[in-house]
Amino acid sequence: MDSREEIHFDRVRDVFFHFFNREPDSITKIRNGHINDSYIAESEGRYVCQRLKGELYNNRLNELLTNYLAYLSAYDKVGDEVVDWKVPVWVTDSEGEYFFSDSENGIWRLYHYIDGYTLINAGNTRDIYELGKGLSKMHHILSSVDKIIMPETSDIYNLKYHYDRYCELKSVVRDKDDICDICDMLIRETASRYLSIAIPTEETIHGDAKLQNAVFTDGRVISFIDLDTIMYGNRQLEIADSLRSCCIRDGRIDPEYMDAFIQGYEDTDFFRINANDKEMISLLVYRVCFELGIRYYNDILSGAGYFGEEYPGQKKEKAQKLLRLSCTG
Repeated sequence: MDSREEIHFDRVRDVFFHFFNREPDSITKIRNGHINDSYIAESEGRYVCQRLKGELYNNRLNELLTNYLAYLSAYDKVGDEVVDWKVPVWVTDSEGEYFFSDSENGIWRLYHYIDGYTLINAGNTRDIYELGKGLSKMHHILSSVDKIIMPETSDIYNLKYHYDRYCELKSVVRDKDDICDICDMLIRETASRYLSIAIPTEETIHGDAKLQNAVFTDGRVISFIDLDTIMYGNRQLEIADSLRSCCIRDGRIDPEYMDAFIQGYEDTDFFRINANDKEMISLLVYRVCFELGIRYYNDILSGAGYFGEEYPGQKKEKAQKLLRLSCTG
């Protein structure tokens, strides 16, 4: 364990003590997310102790809580219709507060651990089928949400915003090491095609319903985590993003995987996807690849550091891969 990790473990102990007035018996880091640091703390149960990225969330805590409570309220309305579904239950401290600031102004929260597992890659069509089924359940719950606060992250699916930002950054960037000629060429070749697609944004969606955010138990999806991106958006576009996370093989959408996903989505009997919908979703998969590629590239050009890297140059590799994929759609 390096010194930085040990400091974080000490803070997890402090945070856990704040909420429960006792120290955890054990702490385990469970994921290296793009945004937040998450740990399992065990003591009379298992809890996720999560440190939110301060520069992103310091001014958004009311939004996060409002949208989480709106999701809980929607689940209370239709939960009986959604079989075998779990919602993350946040913990409050002795004063009823959901968030805690540590001595370094880090923002923390705790919620009950949902017993299950997540997947990095889908192993078979059964996993894909269950992901589609799980997303349909999530969309059914969110369709009963009364009102949310539109998050700052609502630009996640706003392609024009990210493209305009790219054009702005390209006009001022000075560090040649940040420039990717391949990315620039791919963006020039593809931008007009995807910018011309009009997408209504009138439905409440998860905002990041990728495979890695689905919780599985016994081969079934029982929950989605990372609820901080709940937003008004478009279900078809979210389906496309979920497909993008698991159904692209050899540079194309795998038709068998897509069919399995759509079948699972429909088998809940909450929604129907016709032939025209399916054709649009297929196109939107590649649009999502294009947008995400620009977002990775923008992160490099701006130096914002929104996305993490496991090694130098990983973001540029991801940007190139995604933009190449978008050209095959």
